[in-house]
Amino acid sequence: MEESTNEKQRKNSRGEACKDYRCPSIEKGREQYNLHCGVSAQSTGKAGKVQIHFQVITKLAQKTVDALCGTQMIGEEDKDLYIYGFFVLYTRLFFLIITILFSFMFGIVWQGILMYIIFSLIRSYAGGVHASKESICLTATTVALFVCVMVLGICIKWDNVILMSIVLVCACCCIVFLSPMDTEEKRLSPEESKRYSRITCLIASLVTFLSCLCAVFGLSSVLYICTVSFGLESILLLIGRFRLRAARKRI
Repeated sequence: MEESTNEKQRKNSRGEACKDYRCPSIEKGREQYNLHCGVSAQSTGKAGKVQIHFQVITKLAQKTVDALCGTQMIGEEDKDLYIYGFFVLYTRLFFLIITILFSFMFGIVWQGILMYIIFSLIRSYAGGVHASKESICLTATTVALFVCVMVLGICIKWDNVILMSIVLVCACCCIVFLSPMDTEEKRLSPEESKRYSRITCLIASLVTFLSCLCAVFGLSSVLYICTVSFGLESILLLIGRFRLRAARKRI
């Protein structure tokens, strides 16, 4: 009996230590999960009551993590972090498939895939406007990707290198000056802001230089791909900036 009691005390002490310990990456994952993964809380006017909206991709991420928890591959304390990770993974795969389908319709499959990769890369660090609900995010992003693929197809057929180069430089400058995009829901720390700003400037400058270099050597399609990707990101940054300014005026 004494040994079993001591064993229980040791387990309880370890459990309390785990509760007190908070890994920064896990806490950040929980914050990102609450912000992005389709769990939107709306006030009902009564203290402590919120209305939660769970969407398809969120449920899929949750079921995946529940299955992993069942096999004891991950712990319950890390559940939110893994849900957010799988949500991001499934969301990007979904939009990649959507982009491939749209690109297939316009006969520009590899161009559309490259456009989506470049856009996802720059948006990961530059940020931009975010929808309040997963359903709005999925719908708006799907429409935006369709328009971008259509515009890319027109640019390839139109083949105006000089004009597209000017648009690319303007979009690049817009991204550099407006990023990283801060939001009311998730404020960036000064260290995060500086780091994201440096990475964004590096990516934007490198992509702009390489795309212009490709255009010189006759690969104008790469220039158009980067122009459309940066154009979409700059628009999202502008919308996010206006929304943030309007929100601050209401405070």
